[in-house]
Amino acid sequence: MTLRIKTLLQSLVAICALFAAMHLLFSNLIIEGFLKLEQESIQTDITRAEKVFQDESEHVEQKSGDWAQWDDAYQFAKDGNKAFIESNFVGGALANMQLEFIVIYNAKGKYVSGIQADENHAHIKPSPELIALHDSRPELFSASSEKPIRAGVNFPWGYSILVLRQILRSDGSGPHTGYLLFGRIVQPGLVSSLADQAQLNLTISALPAERPFDQIDSAVKEDLASKGRGTRIISDEIIEGYSVIRDVEQRPSLLMRVRVPRSIVKQGYKTQNSVLFALAVAGLGFALISLLTLEWGLLRRLMLMTRAVQQIAAKRAVSERLQVKGSDELGVLANEINRMLDSLEQAEAEIRAAQRVAEEAAAAKSLFLANMSHELRTPINGIVGMAQVMLNVETSKPRLESLNIIKSSGKALLELINILLDQAKGEAGKLELENIPFELRALCLETLMPLAIKAHEKGLRLHLAVSGDCPEHLVGDPLRLRQIFTNLVGNAIKFTERGAVSVVVNCLRLDDSTCALRAEVVDTGIGMKAETLSKLFTPFTQADSSTSRRFGGTGLGLSISKTLVEMMGGSIAVESVEGSGTTFRFDVSLAYDRQRATSADVLDIDVQPILEQDILGAQQMAQLEVSAVDVGLRVLVADDTKINQTVARALLEQWGHKVTLANNGREALSALEKAGHFSREPGAVDRMFDLVLMDVQMPELDGNETSKIIRNREAESSRGVSAPHVPIVAITAHATARDADTFVRDGMDACLEKPVDHEKLLRTLQKLFPHLGQAALGSVSANAKKSIRAQSHRAFGVIDISELFERFAEDEDIVRDVLGVFFEEVPELAATLEAAIDRFDAGEIARAAHALKGSLANISAGPCARQCACIDELAKLDTLQQIQDILPSFRKELVRVMRIVSRLLGRPLPGSMAAEESPYREGLRE
Repeated sequence: MTLRIKTLLQSLVAICALFAAMHLLFSNLIIEGFLKLEQESIQTDITRAEKVFQDESEHVEQKSGDWAQWDDAYQFAKDGNKAFIESNFVGGALANMQLEFIVIYNAKGKYVSGIQADENHAHIKPSPELIALHDSRPELFSASSEKPIRAGVNFPWGYSILVLRQILRSDGSGPHTGYLLFGRIVQPGLVSSLADQAQLNLTISALPAERPFDQIDSAVKEDLASKGRGTRIISDEIIEGYSVIRDVEQRPSLLMRVRVPRSIVKQGYKTQNSVLFALAVAGLGFALISLLTLEWGLLRRLMLMTRAVQQIAAKRAVSERLQVKGSDELGVLANEINRMLDSLEQAEAEIRAAQRVAEEAAAAKSLFLANMSHELRTPINGIVGMAQVMLNVETSKPRLESLNIIKSSGKALLELINILLDQAKGEAGKLELENIPFELRALCLETLMPLAIKAHEKGLRLHLAVSGDCPEHLVGDPLRLRQIFTNLVGNAIKFTERGAVSVVVNCLRLDDSTCALRAEVVDTGIGMKAETLSKLFTPFTQADSSTSRRFGGTGLGLSISKTLVEMMGGSIAVESVEGSGTTFRFDVSLAYDRQRATSADVLDIDVQPILEQDILGAQQMAQLEVSAVDVGLRVLVADDTKINQTVARALLEQWGHKVTLANNGREALSALEKAGHFSREPGAVDRMFDLVLMDVQMPELDGNETSKIIRNREAESSRGVSAPHVPIVAITAHATARDADTFVRDGMDACLEKPVDHEKLLRTLQKLFPHLGQAALGSVSANAKKSIRAQSHRAFGVIDISELFERFAEDEDIVRDVLGVFFEEVPELAATLEAAIDRFDAGEIARAAHALKGSLANISAGPCARQCACIDELAKLDTLQQIQDILPSFRKELVRVMRIVSRLLGRPLPGSMAAEESPYREGLRE
């Protein structure tokens, strides 16, 4: 495409863009103005419609005045007179006065006489609602002699305009002897009459008493609910205005609708089109003049330059130069092109060098992918292969051994995935550091304990030394610091065949707020060549291509460690001699607790692989102070689901803790109140709770609000003393980082994700109560029975029996209790869910699905729990039709789960699910 054509096309595009911009401008100015006029016009029409309706009420009020101040009516209301009835309540009295009923009450509001028009306009006795009007609406019978009461009331036959007056003498004197009620029903005939009076296309329809605006279009629902008025554009031809008429109790009762043609906006579009046509003609003329100017002043010279460049490119003759005269922009361009040609030869050499670097990088990544593929296949093959073995064996012991292999392979695979995720986050700049207190010596010792086992297996000594000038109480991210130590020490052990691995920590600098630490990891391993050190911290790189085959690994540990060290404000370096060992050295800058910055002991020990029960002795040998008080905790569990309560109670009581249950936040507050947590009375501390496990999503009062109330009440002083801080652990199905921040702001101390895993719960207790000994925090029960294990093949693909037992520390008594509670609870939850779906109640569907999802997750019924989670999300999106689509599949899966549980427990299915009218009956037949 030539430059001329491009210029022409660009001009056309510019004209179109200008035309579009002007169109947009006029839409915002002219059309918006006409739209505003249209809105004002429809509002005027609505006001006129409301006025004729108000006039009708005033007309009824005027008619009632003659009757209410009439001596005959006054005498009749006082002592009765049949002649009054016979002479006035006959023939077409109601039709003549354009009324639907007239009722007379005595001075106490009791019915005396009256007439009402039936559907054929014949006179009948007033309905019971009119006769007993004083009993149902006594507030209407407060009319004074000067002012009648005019109101709208909903009766079974429809909305009625009522006018109630006191009956007085003709001269207006009293006392009144009764009340006169005139009534007009809003029905099609009246609506037609009002439409004719207003000269509008007017309709009036009744609104339902419950949720009156549900059937109204969402575009005007909010305006009608808040302002009583609204408008909606029906089409390009029609606009509608709405007004709500309320009854005597100010409840929305009638919807007044006015339909008006959109003649104002049509006129606006005609005006806009005329202006735009004139602008288009002017724009085309300007474009033609501009093109002619460009052709003579620019395009011809550009054509000459283009031909010269094409010849140079065709010949690849970088020595040739452009010959374009002039000092304007085209001349400058020619000179710059010539300078570019001068640098091409030098650039070619640089490109070749860069290509070699890129090829080396591609080879490194290819090698990583090959290594990673091998590392991933190993645990996956273990999982798949041993799963098949588990299905083929029949005795209990081989199945348990296979499950252990599956668990081990799964953990290995998870570790690899976590490494890859850390690397990806580091490259994307999304790694985040915590800033929490921790103890340096305890962290070093706890990090090296698992690694000591590997060192012991290889016959290596593992040595740890922390100098005395290092503060003990630091503030930073202990998890990431542990990760750095683990990567470096793990590599040292992996690449060392004999000798020792030493970890030395010193304090480089200590100022008012920060401490600069230097850690060295020294090994006597295989070492590295000098040329490999420069690329050692590059992702997916190891010392040489054979290292991964010999020692394994992904080549990501050092790269991740470098990223973490730099995020902590430090640096990392390495020194190595091939065959003589390697020293990794990193510096980090951490805050420290100045109030607790006392002198610390030198930690200098040989770490040996020890069993869990010997950790305390090793720490005492290292002169670390650890309390071993074995006292059970008093725990308050707040959860609205019975099965979740059973799970928490079983785990905690197994570990020797005392548990109190609460079904919602209000009960939790009541339990804390009874325990004296807020009273600050003498002796109250002995009965206070040590810990609260708080479900986040509960009825009446949820976990977040309850935590805020607890913290506020703790902060309230009584006699100048605040209540003690009780730790609160959030229990939630959505434990994201953002949620955890929200829980902390609401006063919670930790967060656990549902279903609660016993190991995670135990670690949380250890973190919150470090002064307690292991016996008080919990231990894993080893007396698991085999009866449910023996039937685990029945649950294949429906319930993960292995995960279920692992969650409850291999204790079948707890598993059986949890399954029993689930078996009793689920039919009721399922019935609640079905009823909510029948009513199309999205909020109740979400609540029932959320509760049922938690119960299914607690027994490791993953497939069914995921379907339930899908129903929960669809309900929140208010997509009820999609819920109906997946409901049959969910029912079948829930029936499969209930069948499995019934067989494992040896109990029949609940009658509510097996009944003929049950929606789960079809699933039972399959």
